[in-house]
Amino acid sequence: MQQTNKLIFNYKKTSHIPCIFNNQSFIVIRSFKRSNEDYFVIVNINTLEVKIVAQNLCAYRKSDQDGRYFSLKELESSVYYRSLYYFNNIKDSRENQGLKNIPGVKGCFLSIDMCPSIKMLEHNLFDAILKTAKRSQEINLLIAVSGLWIATHLEDFMWLQTLPTHNIKITWVNHSFSHIFYPDKDFTDNFLLLPNTDIENEILQTEHLLIERGELPSPFFRFPGLVASQEILDILTSYGLIQLGASAWIHKLPEHETVKDGDIVLIHGNGNEDKVALDKLIKLVQSDQFLWKNLQKELSLSNTLL
Repeated sequence: MQQTNKLIFNYKKTSHIPCIFNNQSFIVIRSFKRSNEDYFVIVNINTLEVKIVAQNLCAYRKSDQDGRYFSLKELESSVYYRSLYYFNNIKDSRENQGLKNIPGVKGCFLSIDMCPSIKMLEHNLFDAILKTAKRSQEINLLIAVSGLWIATHLEDFMWLQTLPTHNIKITWVNHSFSHIFYPDKDFTDNFLLLPNTDIENEILQTEHLLIERGELPSPFFRFPGLVASQEILDILTSYGLIQLGASAWIHKLPEHETVKDGDIVLIHGNGNEDKVALDKLIKLVQSDQFLWKNLQKELSLSNTLL
């Protein structure tokens, strides 16, 4: 957990500005002001690590003998940009596209969606994760959080912020701000594809909330319902975010299929998950069958996807 409860202002998207910080190459994707100081949100183009840094601590030109400018080839060949352009495309349908698994990885990736809900946090799930982390292994979680869930479940959110003290590492995934859904509307024209959707607000307001609450947003975005269009994906690319899908959505996993190494697993932790799916995932976590890996690290090391 980072510095907490400091209001930020003028949070906005920037051009993709290349910069050097601590002798490593980053891309600036956001800017904001806090305590009369100007900050950037930057993404490491090779490791996908996100940092918040004062603008005056970055160098915007190189100082090596090869010249002071970044090359476009250097950026486009990086893990970050290859991921952006590869995963932010519609391959065969509007549903569940993007980064869904990483072949060759020994272990899985556990993603937990926190859509807006009137119910409380799924403590049975997180208790099982806590016990496993204390007993046997570090567990990496991808928590795909909606802004309205944070706004209406602050106590639960603050409890989640304590998990890193218990051998659990959290990567915060943007799951939009409002996550609007109408059950009487066709699924593939729903969620962020609804008319009058403010995509900028849906992306930025959740990041804003996370930063004000002391957390770092990641470079991943999970669409509500896992439904997107190419038009919105092009916008997502301009915001510097990578579309996150799932190869093992537990509730929708056919009975004859099982979770496999490299899978991105999806479960809901907002109190709305199907009990059968929840019990199945809890048993899987308790079994120690898989290592629960860090997605940014494994994607940056992978040579099989991009």
